[in-house]
Amino acid sequence: MEGRAQTLDYVRTPHRFTLVLPDPSIIGQRRAAQRMMAAALTRLEGTDLNALGSAEEAAEVKAALKVELDKMAAA
Repeated sequence: MEGRAQTLDYVRTPHRFTLVLPDPSIIGQRRAAQRMMAAALTRLEGTDLNALGSAEEAAEVKAALKVELDKMAAA
């Protein structure tokens, strides 16, 4: 089992190790990216991206991500 020390403190097993990163801000950046992607996917629900060409599809996804990033930056 692996995870953050705060989580592992609740699990009693000899088979665990603590996740350690040299730069703790990476965890926050990863979580922000997860939140942004989840919101963008929700925004794109109902959009048939397969009907678009790859350039249009990429532009649609990029636009959704930008909207969500702007919302997060404004909060």
